[in-house]
Amino acid sequence: MFYSRVLPAFAVFLVLAGSARSEERDLREQFGTQSLETAKSIQHAIQLSQAKKNKEALAAIEEALKADKQCQMAYFQKALILSDLGDIEESLKAYKTSLSDDVRRTRLISANAAVNLAITNAKLKEYDEAGVWFTRGILEDYDNANRQRGKAYRNLAISLREQDKHLAAALAIAFAFEDKAPNCDLRMVRDFFDKAENHEGARLLHFEKAPTLAKRTQASKIDAVEIDKTISEAVTDLLTDPRGRYVVAFVPGADYYYVIATEDKPGVRKVTVPKPLTAACLAEGHLYAASKDAAKIEKIEVESGKVAASYPLKAVPSSLAVFPAQGRAYFPADDVLNEVDLATGTVTKTAIPGQAVVGHPNQRFLYSYVKPDRRGGQGGRVIIDGRTIYFVNRGFDWLQSTLFKSVVVPKGLLLAEVRDNAASNASRMSLSPDGNWVALIGGGGWRSTIKGNDTGYGVAAFSAHNLENVQGFFKTDAYPLGACFNPVTGQTAVVRGDDAKVYHMSDSATAVALTGKFTGPGAWSGNGRYLVLAKNGGGVSLFENALTEDERKSAAGWWKEIKVVPVVTSALVTVSYKPVEGYDRFALASPAREEVAKALIKAADSVRTDRPGVWQDYEPYAKDASRKVIEAALPQIKGKTDLGIAIFQLKKALKDHPDSVPVRFHLAEAQRLSDQMEEAETNFTAVVQADAGRSDLSWRALNGLAAMLAEKDKELPALHCLAASLYLDKVNPQTIGQAAPLLKKNKFDAEADKFAKLSASAAPTASADLPKLPKPGEAKKLTAAEVYQKAVGSVVLIKTEKGSGSGVCVGTRDFILTNHHVVDGDGPIEVYPFTLKDKEPVRMAAVRATVVFRSEKEDVAVLKLEKAPDHLEPLPVAEASPSAGDKVFAIGSPGLGKEILEQSISEGLVSSKSRKIDDVPYLQHSAAVNPGNSGGPLMDEFGRVAGIVTRKASLENVSFAIPVETVRAIFKSK
Repeated sequence: MFYSRVLPAFAVFLVLAGSARSEERDLREQFGTQSLETAKSIQHAIQLSQAKKNKEALAAIEEALKADKQCQMAYFQKALILSDLGDIEESLKAYKTSLSDDVRRTRLISANAAVNLAITNAKLKEYDEAGVWFTRGILEDYDNANRQRGKAYRNLAISLREQDKHLAAALAIAFAFEDKAPNCDLRMVRDFFDKAENHEGARLLHFEKAPTLAKRTQASKIDAVEIDKTISEAVTDLLTDPRGRYVVAFVPGADYYYVIATEDKPGVRKVTVPKPLTAACLAEGHLYAASKDAAKIEKIEVESGKVAASYPLKAVPSSLAVFPAQGRAYFPADDVLNEVDLATGTVTKTAIPGQAVVGHPNQRFLYSYVKPDRRGGQGGRVIIDGRTIYFVNRGFDWLQSTLFKSVVVPKGLLLAEVRDNAASNASRMSLSPDGNWVALIGGGGWRSTIKGNDTGYGVAAFSAHNLENVQGFFKTDAYPLGACFNPVTGQTAVVRGDDAKVYHMSDSATAVALTGKFTGPGAWSGNGRYLVLAKNGGGVSLFENALTEDERKSAAGWWKEIKVVPVVTSALVTVSYKPVEGYDRFALASPAREEVAKALIKAADSVRTDRPGVWQDYEPYAKDASRKVIEAALPQIKGKTDLGIAIFQLKKALKDHPDSVPVRFHLAEAQRLSDQMEEAETNFTAVVQADAGRSDLSWRALNGLAAMLAEKDKELPALHCLAASLYLDKVNPQTIGQAAPLLKKNKFDAEADKFAKLSASAAPTASADLPKLPKPGEAKKLTAAEVYQKAVGSVVLIKTEKGSGSGVCVGTRDFILTNHHVVDGDGPIEVYPFTLKDKEPVRMAAVRATVVFRSEKEDVAVLKLEKAPDHLEPLPVAEASPSAGDKVFAIGSPGLGKEILEQSISEGLVSSKSRKIDDVPYLQHSAAVNPGNSGGPLMDEFGRVAGIVTRKASLENVSFAIPVETVRAIFKSK
């Protein structure tokens, strides 16, 4: 068992960090910076670091940060380099800076940085600090989209195990297994759970620390108070206004509730609502209640009963928590929590257990519990891959109930903490109004199995910030029915049928008894002054609590300290969107050749190297009310289908919002694609003038104009537009790619060379880890049999959890070239080499491999073998694709049902060396290809790798391969 740092895989970061626009192959995009100087310096630093030249690498990173102090990748790489140099303190600082609001963050790098920060602290035995950063890593990759959450859980499990927190460690490793984290199997999970027996607390995620509870300076003095109006109905819930103005007495199934005034002189007032209510909670000064008849949540003004808003439901909940700031609500159904999107009414089942729910006032955490439906003595359980794993085997069974704490993330909930055996036969849950204390109340009291805990009939109060911590056990001497907490004084009232006892939570031995017949529901007023308890037979009892002067001062403002926590950690820092001089006056022109040349030179010699920011991040555009219209139109524009509908919708949106630059741009693009050139020209020009070089909309509009002009053979005006676009971003690969053929056709050879060199300077280079591909040299044509004999020993079978594919050895014997889709995922990769025996292939033992390069768009991956067999030899790689009509051979191991047809060969002809699908180049051929061939080589007649088999069309004799030019662009050439 060991910690594994997230390694600085250069090629992985090149692809993943810029996956949103990887087709542009722009170094700045991939390193998350607007500055070309920064991007080049980061790339150079990574190459130096891989070559173990860390001091030089550190100097290169400092140069990167001079040009862009907000580049997250630069700080991340700085942290890695400093760590390798042994400067751990400075490394930790760099990681923290990479996670701060001072940089432009991405989830991928943030998750990596947080996990590395956590692992470093864990190795230093700084476990509390490690827990905080493991939590950050998990929250950054909350849906495991970047495959970092599972790695965080695995390393967290190791850290928790070292602290002897075995239940938490077991749950963490279970989550790691479910996330398919590397080096994590079911046997490891069972081993962790074996050590979790009789552990009751499990803290997985670390947030703020619990406040210190000081002793009270005076003894409790509590007196019964008469109120001017009685309540006769049975009250099942009492809800506290944090400001101390009132307590709401909830009567389920009634079309009214009671407001008990608690500011000055107490009083009761009945408030009528339109529909009977079944469950309710208070949030942000409103009562949110489930309506029985219409199955919806009503937002109600407390004092008047007026319905301010309604949210549809598909069920009538018995328990409810609403987080208005997050736009969500939660209720239990079938023993799990369900999430409601308040905007759409969509209900989503979560993975968090719950038979009742209560929300934290900061709208970040939820508390729920589950009571077993029958006695069984088997304890808590976790189901993994359909197998049940028990983690507490108790010697007795009082229907021990489990308390859960979960955290709200952008998509759903994550389990934060568990308290097993929190109460016996639980029937009620109580959270203090300040969110500091939580308790389960069960008729059997609290029957902890942990040695030293004082248990029996009573209520255990746990820290809501850390369920492992028991604040105290407060006895009731008989079946407990309820508990509530005073946010001002630190008192708790625990209730049984014949009386209630008031303790201060710092002293579980001293109590003041309150006489009466009670049913369980209770609440302290937000100002700490009154205690309200539901009476047996209906109604409530009211008690006045004497406060000290300091407590009265605290009552006036403690609730101001509660801040709503958004589901994202913080807003990202955006780039500066500044207008560029002259672009607000842009107009199409018919320039002379000399004028075009002058504009091209101006662009090429410009000192501007910062890329314009994307329009979606520019605040005025981000708040555009028409964003949804644009999002709806984008698939039609990209797919070039239903363009008329897109144009109609965008025109309507532009009529309503005539100043919307994004709407006008997308309308222009749709018009260009539907051959409405005059309208598109007008709108593209207006976009350039309005955006004035602030965002990428300017250069995209200029490129759109250039494309239309080129189609009309107006090549000099087109180049004039492209020169204006290049002045905004002179290394933009899209613009240079569009300009290159026009420059050559119009004899701007010097300018074409200049921009080609600029483009090359911004393109990512291959990883320093990849070998160089030698030139293949002279060769003679071979027969099909000779090609097979030459190649078959270098072609491998690849197996993953998802299936099988093929690959080929190139460069050196420990590197295998294959398809991205063959090895997509984080599971183990097994490579089976072959050797020839009597001219027939014989499969050898599997060799483990790791991915060192992947490109999803081009469907290419490179594997490195842990231990390559001596006989495995790399095949020569052609320098160019074969021409149409040339003979080619596909070699690989296609599948036939459950069988694999190992090392099969098929022959065909090249149909086209330059087919494009989704803007990706392919070589089309007629060699037979089937599932399992993917990743294998397409060989030419000279025994050279001419491509990588990747897909088959639905048409007969139509197959595709990744061309050799793409392969050589990934590797360096000798």
